[in-house]
Amino acid sequence: MAFTFSSGSLLTSAQLSKFVFNCNDATTDLTTPLTTQVIFSIELMVDAISTQIKNYVDSSIVAASFTEVWDGAASDELVPRERPINSISSIKFSGSGSDFSLVDVLPVSSYTFDRYAIKFLNGVRTPMGRSLVQVIYNAGYSSVPNDIVLAALLQFQWGFRQIGKGDAFVGIKSISKMGEHQTKDDTIGEYALRQEVCGLLNPYQ
Repeated sequence: MAFTFSSGSLLTSAQLSKFVFNCNDATTDLTTPLTTQVIFSIELMVDAISTQIKNYVDSSIVAASFTEVWDGAASDELVPRERPINSISSIKFSGSGSDFSLVDVLPVSSYTFDRYAIKFLNGVRTPMGRSLVQVIYNAGYSSVPNDIVLAALLQFQWGFRQIGKGDAFVGIKSISKMGEHQTKDDTIGEYALRQEVCGLLNPYQ
């Protein structure tokens, strides 16, 4: 059956099942089956946590195509909203207004790009004015990086405990093993994310 998460989710059903419930599919494999209400709560939380994390790092994270229209300021550089940039489909400069349907695509030889920015070459500059630059590009990760996956799982584990659901794998605040005692960080940082989660995400800001 598997959990049903949104297309932009940062977690898969298998990742959540293995990390939290120690099984391949928590919707079918548990000795005590999850109720419809609990499954709904899990799916809602995972989608909400994915949004929290994307807002925190100010990025969609998952690779996709984006179309953005920018103001021009006679600049030789443009920094799109999404990252990392994987490819550029087209860049257009409009002489007036934001109707780009009849505007020629900027030659590829006129620019280069790295993970974060587009750099214009050979004296090319963006035009001066509002909504005169259109960029269509692909950005994001083809697979969600492991540290972001871990951040989402830790945030879910903490949040799921707060509503009183789950088994012994959920809700462990401190453990003692082989004479060593460890306590998890349950303090909350920005965007209602745990501080240890924020620490995992900070390199992506």
